[in-house]
Amino acid sequence: MNQRRKKRNKTRSWYVWHRYSGIFAALFVIVITISGIALNHTDALKLSSQHLSSSWFLDHYNVNEPKTIISFNVNGRSVTQAGDMLFTDERLVTTTNSQLLGAVPYSSFIIAAFNDSLLLIDQNGHLIETLGSLDNLPTQISRIGLSREHEAVFEASGQLFKLDNNLQVVSDPTKGQTWSHPQLLSDNQRLVVVDTYKSKIISLENLLLDLHSGRFFGQYGTLFFDFVGILLLFLAFSGLYIWLTQRKKHH
Repeated sequence: MNQRRKKRNKTRSWYVWHRYSGIFAALFVIVITISGIALNHTDALKLSSQHLSSSWFLDHYNVNEPKTIISFNVNGRSVTQAGDMLFTDERLVTTTNSQLLGAVPYSSFIIAAFNDSLLLIDQNGHLIETLGSLDNLPTQISRIGLSREHEAVFEASGQLFKLDNNLQVVSDPTKGQTWSHPQLLSDNQRLVVVDTYKSKIISLENLLLDLHSGRFFGQYGTLFFDFVGILLLFLAFSGLYIWLTQRKKHH
């Protein structure tokens, strides 16, 4: 009788541990499952192109203001570099490690100049083409502007060049250019640039990856999720043990 009671108490103890462990692990199983399913459909859900703008999330990820902001006015539109991001107005065009030197209109497009490249941007803020050394573009570009005929001209290694109507680089020895100069941003304009920059740092895909792995919860988050994994193993074995015990009892 005592032996049977001890066995019953042992099974009950396993059942209690199994129940409360299951309740504790349930929340994390839900997080892991939902984030895992979403990550399996990253492309369909466009997770990499959706970004976090909530100040709470940005503060959690320690997203800071860009170290440098430089902006040029092109026919009433702003071409701005904030950190490594290039924007037209508030639309992200591309990322680059080079410094923006100036921007000018080119037909219905915008030409943005960097030390080793020229970027052709359409009116919707899409990057259409990048001209570089493979396009016979001279290196060491120092500035860009407009000629008297309103053609895009630039200086590279002390020499003057222009872009013809076919985006071909040709020498241009003529003078009288109007060079592109940075515009002074108001406090409100600068705030808009900073907010736009910060809202493009953390994608929804990154957030879900961090939630799925536990990195979102800080230094010990991954270790805690390892513990949750071990807890799920315990639930599997304890559930199997309880089932086998109950099965023997009914036989």
